Amino acid sequence: MKTIITILAVCILIPLSARAQTLTYSKTVVVDECPADTTETTVAAATATTGNDDMYEESDFNFDFPFKPSSSKPKRSILTMSFCESIGLGFVAETTMADNGPRFDMNNSYEIFVPSLFNFIYTPFAGGPSFSVGFLGSGYKNLLTHQGFYFGRTGEPGKDAVTVEQMPEGSYKWSARIQQVSLYTPIAVRQPFGNRAFVELSGMLVLTRNGRLVNKYKIDGKKHEDSWNTNATRPLGFDMMLRVKYDNMGLYVKYSPTPTFREGAGPKLTTISTGIMLYL
Repeated sequence: MKTIITILAVCILIPLSARAQTLTYSKTVVVDECPADTTETTVAAATATTGNDDMYEESDFNFDFPFKPSSSKPKRSILTMSFCESIGLGFVAETTMADNGPRFDMNNSYEIFVPSLFNFIYTPFAGGPSFSVGFLGSGYKNLLTHQGFYFGRTGEPGKDAVTVEQMPEGSYKWSARIQQVSLYTPIAVRQPFGNRAFVELSGMLVLTRNGRLVNKYKIDGKKHEDSWNTNATRPLGFDMMLRVKYDNMGLYVKYSPTPTFREGAGPKLTTISTGIMLYL
């Protein structure tokens, strides 16, 4: 199911350095007066064919992008654009958390994301690596724990901080979660293997406006729930992702070394995720 919508720019012009293989020309010579007689004689030269390379000099450059000497560029470069190329679905686990903090359930913590909505891909030469930059990627991440902890809130409105507390005594069926919606700007290098497979390594700039914290538990059969938006999450982060693709399916591993919360505004929390990629 191929839905790559458009090729934005194919930077291909016919090189001016094309060599002339066959050249046909004609020449007419007119002799006005002849010493032997007074008749006017017209001599028409025959058509000739030549392969002489000196007739036209070969240009050292062509108009493919980037401008490179023809002799060092075996095939033409190309710039393409893809739209919503893939969707990722995966499970998330924490890699850093205080010893007395919650451990998130990887089987219940998940993410869904589109690495980029628009992706510009530059391939210097056929069969070689390509370089890309994407825009307007987005994703949703849900971190969940059932270990008897809940997230508290301290600080002033607009400058709140997140704490990790034990659930109230006598409570049961606990759950505490962190929810985040982010925007992505990935920069990647991709090595293709034929037309159906590639390996790609990318760095992703991550922009997160706010996070949402949700606590749920029961006491004496009554369900308690509280949730709120917090600006304690770090607004700007960085992710690294490795993905392998074959045909319409692939796998990915994504590491987020930037802590989820701002310094001093919550527990130190970094995550790693892995899952599948669906290529549209």
